[in-house]
Amino acid sequence: MWKPPTDEAPVTKPVVLAVEGADEFYLFVDLCRREGIRDRMHIHNLRGRDGLTNKLGALARTTGFKESARAIGVVIDAENGTVGEALSAASEGLSAVVETLVAGEPPTLTLTQGAIDPLPTPRGALHIGSLIVDKCLDEWCLSTVAGDPKLVCVDGYIACLMDKVSRPEWPKRRLRAYLTAFDDPTMTVGRAAKDDHWHFEDECWSPLKRFLRDLVGVAK
Repeated sequence: MWKPPTDEAPVTKPVVLAVEGADEFYLFVDLCRREGIRDRMHIHNLRGRDGLTNKLGALARTTGFKESARAIGVVIDAENGTVGEALSAASEGLSAVVETLVAGEPPTLTLTQGAIDPLPTPRGALHIGSLIVDKCLDEWCLSTVAGDPKLVCVDGYIACLMDKVSRPEWPKRRLRAYLTAFDDPTMTVGRAAKDDHWHFEDECWSPLKRFLRDLVGVAK
């Protein structure tokens, strides 16, 4: 039986990637494996965006972070806001990482979408960056299977629900409904990735793959 990977505790790898939740964690584990960079990546599940500054500050105090980390990236969704708003939240969160590592007054961070910048620390440069997913990863996953006839059934079900109830996060609900169409009704996003149900060669993943490769490239 397939078992999803678990979050690691101590940081022992040169690249730290902080992602929004469990689905994203499992998805990135498989994507990094496919890209041949899993052995360079410590993937951290933030368990939601609430308290992002405190969570990233705590991550920087994790055993091994100061000694091992040479680059840190944050990938979160824009969700119902704008890319700029999410980027500001990521900048604020990564400022907590900087504050943990740099003596004195830490510099103010102003991140650029998808860019990775070096920050001097007593242990050498730490490269920091963030990529904001313009919609949400749920929509990215489903966009790669847009021609699947099962989506006709899924969309009919979602349209019926939307006409009768008011709920947030319809893309996530649409993805969950799609996953129930597989042989195993408990199918997860991560297992679907491992079983090749998401087409990672689709063009929509290119900015994300480039960001991950850039993180690994600077973490020498």
